Amino acid sequence: PTSPGVAGASGPRTPCHWRNLTLHATNATQLRVHLHCDSPEDTSITASDPDGNLVLTVECVSRRPIPAELLKAKWSRHNSLFHVRWSPADPAAVPAEEGLAEGGVAGERWCVLGGEDTGLASARYAGMAALDQAISDGDPVPDVIIIPAPPPASTPAPLPDRARQHTSQLLHQLQTWLASPHLADTRLAILTHNALAVTSQDDPDPSQAPLCGLARTAQTENPGQITLIDTDQPPASTLLHTALACGEPQLAIRGGQLHVPRLTRPAAAPAR
Repeated sequence: PTSPGVAGASGPRTPCHWRNLTLHATNATQLRVHLHCDSPEDTSITASDPDGNLVLTVECVSRRPIPAELLKAKWSRHNSLFHVRWSPADPAAVPAEEGLAEGGVAGERWCVLGGEDTGLASARYAGMAALDQAISDGDPVPDVIIIPAPPPASTPAPLPDRARQHTSQLLHQLQTWLASPHLADTRLAILTHNALAVTSQDDPDPSQAPLCGLARTAQTENPGQITLIDTDQPPASTLLHTALACGEPQLAIRGGQLHVPRLTRPAAAPAR
């Protein structure tokens, strides 16, 4: 936000530096805020509750002028804004099934976490901790660990509770994976179910959407080791092989087809 001009100021200014911000109290539901322009560049702030009790003080907020050329610039919405568009994966980038059988992703050792039947012909473990213990006991280390989407709730639960439960479970799996020396070189395939609006017909599940944010954060901290795949139905093993072989960090499967996210410019608005 910009600050209104005061005596001696030339044009609007924007806050750029805060000094000595002090929180005196919490839990205030209403605030009365007093701004005092000490100079054209500096403003002090005092906030109190309706009873006059001090809640927040800021000794000084320094403001700098907004360059005139920025105020006069003609911004183009078409050239400066982007949004995510899901598009079918480029066929040239999707490995052929016969190529997968030549020791590529299809030749890797997979395992699946969780007790739900995913239809994947892979070793199954109750969770990341169980897998880690099994490796200590002599089981082979997998190349790819599949974390299936949370199953539908057997009994209805409030949406916030379901979102919190799903996120907590995935966070625990990720933390256990990161803490295990046995799994340092393994890759994760995190599956979600209808967490994203990939097509105009999609109705995303808000209880699964936070999993995408958590997984994307984990991806930035562990580049190349995590693939996030959103599905509309339990995917076939061949389709998962193909998705992982694409090398994309995030994909979606809709109607048996792979989709990838891309940044695109919005269509130019009609002239008015």
